[in-house]
Amino acid sequence: MRHVLLVAIFVIFQLSIAVASEGDKITGVWWNATKTAKIKIVKGVETYSADIIFLCDEKGSNGNIKLDKNNPNSNLTSRPLLNLQIVTGLVYDSDKNKWINGFIYDPKSGKTFSCLVWLEGNDILKIRAYSKAFPLMSNTVTWLRTTL
Repeated sequence: MRHVLLVAIFVIFQLSIAVASEGDKITGVWWNATKTAKIKIVKGVETYSADIIFLCDEKGSNGNIKLDKNNPNSNLTSRPLLNLQIVTGLVYDSDKNKWINGFIYDPKSGKTFSCLVWLEGNDILKIRAYSKAFPLMSNTVTWLRTTL
């Protein structure tokens, strides 16, 4: 009986590793939809998040570093866009093969949307952003895998 219990624990452990590695497929560096920024997706303790790690034009037309000027919170409008966390809370759902329950911040509009994410192959990431109040009104963008 003890042998059966040990085998069952081992199988469950192996399955959890397989699910975790499937979920980690989105980690890495991605071009945003307009190829103006590179975004790095990382795995935290329980969720995935993403930061802007490169801007093609880090400085605005005035020569100053681009800031989060459209943020509705006036206390945050002076923070730089570079290294800004724009995706939070993504959780991998192995049944749907999607990352769900996340949020994505759009610095251009200053708005935060709910989002879900899925891969098409290994190098195409689809992100559907939507308002919880109007989930049928959504926008899907494509990010492409890249390197630093």
